[in-house]
Amino acid sequence: GYVRHRDVKLGSKENEKRRISCTYYCNKEWSPEDAGELVVYPKSRDPRCVPRHSDMMEERKEKARAMFSEEVFIQPKANTIAFFQSHTYHEVLPMNSPRVAFAFWMYGPDSLDRTFPG
Repeated sequence: GYVRHRDVKLGSKENEKRRISCTYYCNKEWSPEDAGELVVYPKSRDPRCVPRHSDMMEERKEKARAMFSEEVFIQPKANTIAFFQSHTYHEVLPMNSPRVAFAFWMYGPDSLDRTFPG
C-alpha cells in the first residue's frame, strides 16, 4: 500500500502544477480478499477543513478530524478509473496479492497557492 498523502505539495516546484490525479486499474481477477483499495478523503480538499499554523491547537485537531471524517473506497477492479483533485489526501490499503495500476496526472499552468489556500 501507500500511506496517506497528497500528490501536490504546496510550495514545491516539482509537482505544484498537478491538478487532477488519475488511477486506472487492470486487475481482471480482483476480489475483496485481495485488498489494496484506494481510499480518498474528499473533505481534505475543503480549505475550511485544513489546519493552519495560525489556528489554536484544539482548532487544528478538530480540523484534522474533520478532514479525514469521510472516506471513499475504490476497488481496484479491471477497467476502473479514479479521478480526484491532486491536493486531496488519499492512500492505498495494504495488498494481499499483486495489483496492476497506472497512475497519471493532469497539469495546470498556475500555482495552487492561488486556487487552494492551505
